[in-house]
Amino acid sequence: MKPTVLALDLEGTLISNAISQIPRPGLHRFLLEVQSQFNQLVMFTTVPEDRFRVIAELLGREGSAPTWFASLNYVQWAGKTKDLRLVAPRLGKALLLDDHGPYVHPGQEHLWVQIPLFASPYPPGDDGLLIASRRLVERVNAAIAPPRSPFEKRRPLMREPIAIPLGGGAQSLTPVPQILRSAALEREALAAQWLSAGEVAAGLGLPVSTGSCRVGQLRRTGCLLGVYIANPVSSYRYPTWQFDANGQPADHLAEILMTLRGDSRFACEPDGLRRTTGWGEVEWLLSPHALLDGAAPSELLVSDSASVLKAARAEFLADG
Repeated sequence: MKPTVLALDLEGTLISNAISQIPRPGLHRFLLEVQSQFNQLVMFTTVPEDRFRVIAELLGREGSAPTWFASLNYVQWAGKTKDLRLVAPRLGKALLLDDHGPYVHPGQEHLWVQIPLFASPYPPGDDGLLIASRRLVERVNAAIAPPRSPFEKRRPLMREPIAIPLGGGAQSLTPVPQILRSAALEREALAAQWLSAGEVAAGLGLPVSTGSCRVGQLRRTGCLLGVYIANPVSSYRYPTWQFDANGQPADHLAEILMTLRGDSRFACEPDGLRRTTGWGEVEWLLSPHALLDGAAPSELLVSDSASVLKAARAEFLADG
């Protein structure tokens, strides 16, 4: 059976995430390619529909995606996995393009086309979409290829993907440095709403003279989450949603951070201290999660930290 529908994941597949919204290199060209190869494209993502459409419209205005990207059909779903029967009742008619294996519905692994994760530091030379394009061609060709003699020369049934240029293209694309600068400004604006080390120390009831140093130590040892900012001065800011009403860190916070940082996408130092910039962890904590019924982990960090820890372990630990 020839697959005619392609279900697209968003975060880590087409863009960085719903917070920084950095388009993957070659996104515009890739979307045009798959539009020509499939009868229908749909969005199958944990990002809420209204948020997806805002992001897609922005990408269209910047020239990073075709303008029709914002009008794609959106699959409404719930649960822990992406069941392709919500896309096409007859299994085999739809393929799922996704970077994250745990979202693949049991028994539908053969319909999953894996794309490498697009993650920090978001290299401008990333070729994940070109890899995905080749894999899609191979998957569709394999599905529709008639029986052949082993001696017969094979010819491609679908057009091979054209190498995606990293600069230029049919439309004027937003330069990668400009995109990164915009993302940095968004991060600075977000961090400005959060707490300084001194404010955290006051909430914890630490002495004024040594409190900020103690907060820095708690951050480095993975007991608190701080994000690095360079402006107006180099410092760390601490997201407010990790603290309860009394200024104390959420239960299981250290375990959650340890779980996140055990994954290769979150950097840590060889000596075990957690000198990350903190933004990779923040992106995960602020992104809607299927195992939390679409809520962002940060929304539940204080009220239901056990569920957040369970979701983190399910996603990042091999044994769940």
